[in-house]
Parts: sequence; C-alpha cells; structure tokens
Amino acid sequence: MACKDGCSRAASLITGFAELGQEVTSGQLAPEPNGRGEEKLCSNGYKFLFHSCRVPGAEKDAVNCYNPEMFNGEILVSRKNHFFSLNITGLNTAAIEAELQKIVAMADTAAPNIGALTTASRDLWYSARTKLLTNADNAAAMEKLERTMFMVCLDDSSPITPTDTGRHSLNGPANRFFDKTMALVVYENGKAVFLGEHAKSDGSPTARLCDDLLTRLANGEVDHSVPAVSGSASASAIEPLPMAVVRI
Repeated sequence: MACKDGCSRAASLITGFAELGQEVTSGQLAPEPNGRGEEKLCSNGYKFLFHSCRVPGAEKDAVNCYNPEMFNGEILVSRKNHFFSLNITGLNTAAIEAELQKIVAMADTAAPNIGALTTASRDLWYSARTKLLTNADNAAAMEKLERTMFMVCLDDSSPITPTDTGRHSLNGPANRFFDKTMALVVYENGKAVFLGEHAKSDGSPTARLCDDLLTRLANGEVDHSVPAVSGSASASAIEPLPMAVVRI
C-alpha cells in the first residue's frame, strides 16, 4: 500500500524533530521560562530524551543513554513490525521521504511482533529479552535499535477521530517498541501522535519539544531544503534490523 501522505508528514516531522535534537546536543536549545520573571526551568532532562531507551532488568529497569556524537543522525523506523535504522545525515526532507517510501516497500508483509513484548510485565520482558540476546544478530540489532535518536512508527491504518487515533496509538495491533524514549506515530492519512516512555521523558520537556516542533513547522521556520543533520549522506541510509524469533 502506498504511503504518500504518511511518508510526507513523517519526513517533515523527522526534519523538525532532528533539528531540535541537534540543538539539545549542542546546548543551543533556549531554556524554557517558568513564568516567574526572568527565571528559567532546568534543561538538564532534555539530554536524556534523544538516543536513549529503557531496558528491563532482573530487579529493576535501567535506561541506556548513548553518546549522540557517536550515533548522530540514526533514527529508528518501524513498519508492520519490521525495524530499520535510517541514517538521515546529509538528507533533506524530500530525501528522507524517499527513504521512507523504500522502507514501506521493503516491509510489504508483517514480521513477528517482537515489539509487543515491551507491553508485557517487566519480568516477562526481561526473560524474553535475555533469551533474544543469546542470538548474536539479535543482540547487534537490539543495540542499534536502542541507540537511535528517536523512533518513527509508520502505521498502515488511517484513524479519523481523536478517540480512534488514541486507541490505535496505544492499543493498536502492532508496530511499536514502547521502551524507546520518544516515538512519533504517523498514519497513512498523515495524522501523527507523540508517544513518550516516562522513565526519562517527563511531561514538561516532551510537551515543550512537541510544541516547538509544531510551531516551527506551522510558521515555516524549518528549512526542508537543507539536511536534517549536517554531514555526508551514507551510500545506504537504510539498515534493516531483523530479529530471529527464539523460544520464550
């Protein structure tokens, strides 16, 4: 199924969100006023939002945070339960959209729903993840998944009402990895939703990022003609992250 509206909207959001990520990494994101004169809110929490992922533990969970300078430009894209690392370095919005269209074509049929394990009890997910990681290819794919800037879920449905959109986003059939700190869910019809994993994504920073993103896009402040992340584009921007199913 073609995904023109969804891929177009996703590419636009990716460019704007990546711009905000660069500002966080470089320390250029302006601090937010707290409404009390000239005082500003602490911005320390922003640095944990990008390039991070919650992981289950035997006794308690942890959050893996990766060096943004090492993995700058890598985002996670999911489609029909398939996971892909997409390097947007050197790509403008039009080029990102073209890569998303390629991902849609590559993920023609559904893969096993590994992401559903992130909705299970944390003990079950810890046990399942431990077994998954006994496979070296799975371990490499999981590490690449966790270290990406943020996630984009390209869903193949088109909810209309806010209620249906909310239900699809949180309780849909598949295509999620809820441990990823920040995810944008983008539907075929262009509707989009933000999902945040609460271990590191507190309400104030994520709400501010979403507000800045939508405001900049609405005001034409995002330059879609230049790369979302500066640098040279890779020869192959898309890397599939398949995971072999093991007996849980």
